[in-house]
Amino acid sequence: MKDLSATDRELIGEISSLKQKIRELTRLESERACEEEELHKSRRFLLDLIEYSGALICVKDREGRYEMVNGKWEGVTGLKRGDTIGRTDEELFPGPTGRQFRLNDLEVIETGSVLEKEEVLEDGRGRRFFISIKFPLRGDNGGIRGVCGMFTEITARKEAEEELAVSKDRLARAEI
Repeated sequence: MKDLSATDRELIGEISSLKQKIRELTRLESERACEEEELHKSRRFLLDLIEYSGALICVKDREGRYEMVNGKWEGVTGLKRGDTIGRTDEELFPGPTGRQFRLNDLEVIETGSVLEKEEVLEDGRGRRFFISIKFPLRGDNGGIRGVCGMFTEITARKEAEEELAVSKDRLARAEI
């Protein structure tokens, strides 16, 4: 009887230990589900932020191939995502425009620094001006895996500045 009682106590102890482990696993699974939900919400927020931003936004790999563009980028360039993803600036904007975009990207990749400058887009829609902010995107290993660009069109401002300069010049000549 004593052996049976000891065996019963061992089994009860093991059952109790298993119940504790089940409670811990259940708690961990619940935490993981909450973290997964938060991650999903954060990802959705970031995707919406990018998609509906007032700035043109794009992501390119190290070779200059587009990986992502937002709705504003499509609207301003007139190029659809399906026609853009996987292609380079030289393919999308042949000539000096595409080459300059690539050179600016390479500067970001080579220096690992943020680049802010004025860029000009010349295409079938004419000549347009943008303030461009490009920064390196890093992979899991810390190496630069590509470039993200954010662009704000300033064509109207440039035209107003030009008109103001012409007006000032006329006024200065009229006063002479």
